[in-house]
Amino acid sequence: MNEMNNNFDCDVIVIGSGPAGLTASMYLVRAGFSVINISGDEPGGNLSKIRLIENYPGVVSCSGDELFKTMYKQCSDIGVKFYDFFNAEKCEKKNNIFYTYLDNDEILKSRAVIFAVGGKHRVLGLNNETEYFGNGISFCATCDGPLYENKDVVIIGGGNTAMDFAISLSNICKSVRIIHRRDSFRASADMIKMAEKCNNVSFLKGYNVKELKYIEEGDYFELHVENKNENKELGNIIVCTEGIFYALGFENNSIPYSYDNNSDGYFSCGDMNTNNYMQVVTAAADGCKKAIDCQSYLKRC
Repeated sequence: MNEMNNNFDCDVIVIGSGPAGLTASMYLVRAGFSVINISGDEPGGNLSKIRLIENYPGVVSCSGDELFKTMYKQCSDIGVKFYDFFNAEKCEKKNNIFYTYLDNDEILKSRAVIFAVGGKHRVLGLNNETEYFGNGISFCATCDGPLYENKDVVIIGGGNTAMDFAISLSNICKSVRIIHRRDSFRASADMIKMAEKCNNVSFLKGYNVKELKYIEEGDYFELHVENKNENKELGNIIVCTEGIFYALGFENNSIPYSYDNNSDGYFSCGDMNTNNYMQVVTAAADGCKKAIDCQSYLKRC
């Protein structure tokens, strides 16, 4: 590796401290490159909000926050420098120098930048819903489905993700009900047919969830839903459920960036790149791949 020019603060700026960003940081430092990780105002991102992880290889069972802290310590111990609770506002490349502008008005210079800024799940916006994220409300059927074995669950959404959740959960849960605010689903016809073939899957179309209540005595939720159909015979109803899965979509985070001649030296990884998998292990794997790509780039420069 070429010795770093004194004009640079580090070889690589990694923006994001979820599994993709931490894995990329670790691989680069172990390869002999200096790394500054901009962790953002929520270190760990979505990982730190997961209640229970039982499908990460080598880890029998832990919370997302525990896994994040283990990854963070592993990176810190080998020399990754963290800028905790700071955000990158924009990046630009000029004359082969990458400038990362932070929200504390500091400007960092590096030879490359890796974006691992993840994204946010869309939510209903109910007053009390956030206190149940990871504790009754889930965003991932693959991750959390086994926690609801032989239980009654509700899926909120009407796209392919909602149908995919329903098909998956039908093999685990006692019953699955899909609640969608429109009279027709946005999912493909094939996905709808597959969900309809599941004997324990039912549908409630044209209903809006207006209120969420947790009933502690019975350990279940009441969803107060409003009938949006023209046919008002059913009126507003209360749906009782032991678990709720949001399938409302995912918004990728982004940071403005620019470059003068070419975009070489910019890399992105993790959930910001795809909505298809959304797993801790796939995010970590993508961080590994982009770190190796970044190493090849740096060795050429």
